[in-house]
Amino acid sequence: MVEISERSPSRRRAARLLRRAGIVLAAAYLVYLLLGNLFLNTALAPWAINRKPERFQLHWQAGLTAWPGQVSLWDPRLQGHTGNVTWSLHARRADGRIALLPLLEKELRFPSIEVADVEAALDRVDRRLEPAPARPGGWRLRFDRIASDSVRGARFGTLRLDGEGQATLGLYKQLRGGPLELTPSRVRFERARLSLADDTLLDEAVLEADFSIDRHTREQASGLRKLLETELELSVEGRTSALQVQRSGPQRLSLKPVPAAGHGRVGGRIGWNRGALAPGGRLDWSAPVSMASRDGQATLQLGVEVDDDIRLRIDLPRQVDENGDALAVDARLRIEGTEVPLEDPRSLIPRTSGHLVGSWQLASLDWLGTFFADAPWLALEGAGRVDADLRLVDGAPAAGSRVEVPGVDVSVDLMGNRVQGRARALGTLQGDEDAGAGGVRPRLELNLERFSITADKGRGARYVEG
Repeated sequence: MVEISERSPSRRRAARLLRRAGIVLAAAYLVYLLLGNLFLNTALAPWAINRKPERFQLHWQAGLTAWPGQVSLWDPRLQGHTGNVTWSLHARRADGRIALLPLLEKELRFPSIEVADVEAALDRVDRRLEPAPARPGGWRLRFDRIASDSVRGARFGTLRLDGEGQATLGLYKQLRGGPLELTPSRVRFERARLSLADDTLLDEAVLEADFSIDRHTREQASGLRKLLETELELSVEGRTSALQVQRSGPQRLSLKPVPAAGHGRVGGRIGWNRGALAPGGRLDWSAPVSMASRDGQATLQLGVEVDDDIRLRIDLPRQVDENGDALAVDARLRIEGTEVPLEDPRSLIPRTSGHLVGSWQLASLDWLGTFFADAPWLALEGAGRVDADLRLVDGAPAAGSRVEVPGVDVSVDLMGNRVQGRARALGTLQGDEDAGAGGVRPRLELNLERFSITADKGRGARYVEG
């Protein structure tokens, strides 16, 4: 009995201490709820976050925090401007957690963020916003996991992707010009539709991309050079739109998607590894093609295969409409190696060999005369159809290549006179061991359908027509 009476006061003191601690904790929690939610739902939070609104802004309709480190935002809208690019993100709701201890080391870490009904947009603008000079000591932003099971779409200029998307991303960025890293991430779309302006390019598709970007600073990689730090694997299966050949100028043809005219298929998987296509990739694309002024269709087929080299295949049976416009392609090309020169695409030409046969419309034929004839007194001008059969070796046309133009404007300055007319041109490359580099000799034949001769290099009177 004595022991019980001695312990009872100590138990009562412990109970009082626990009650007081509970009251203090409850009061602190209520104060946190009050101040935290006042901060989120007044102008204080946007003022604290949007200190540089020309570079970054975050706004929301309502916010809630239920315990330290937990935040929920309704109708969040983010937007930013970097260089010549503006971007924006909009969601119905975002729920996230902030790790508190890393704040002591100037790191804002989000272990997880769940986002609902997301849409993104990216645009190029004329006004360039130069990045701020790099300075040491910037805060580190770490997003371990940003996830959404309801990505609604994304827009890149006039290119738009809609569908039922899921995404999981990871991001690290140090402010004040510090490094950026995109940790292994994944995006998947089902029932996807890809459109350019108002034209559907692809629908009923499944798109999946796995990608990451190595940690780097702006000085190490900016713009297209970021692709040299990128690893990507893209797979696609879907339905393509039929294409219609339309005249977009006096001598210019263009392809316009016309889903109502039919559909083709696209399927395959392509990998990208820091500046080169990954071996093992393959992509096949097909679509019906028709001429605007002609009944009937042909099937355009494109194929890309990657092993030690890049192999391209293009097939389109010849079509000619009532205006004489023609379109046909039969190409088998091999590009040596798998590297893709981002800043100098023309350097792919010396690595390309194969066979290219086709008919197409060119907006300018000025190159024809200088390519086949070293004659400064001869000029070929205008635009029109070209029928070509080219054999390429290391990017250069080889012996046996030929180019025929049914109609081209000809101008010849000869002995003080100017001969002008409309001609049919045939250019060929013939094998000749004495021709120097390449072992080919160009030959150009012109068959004038009509012509006129004018004195004084075109400034005088016309005295012959034929």
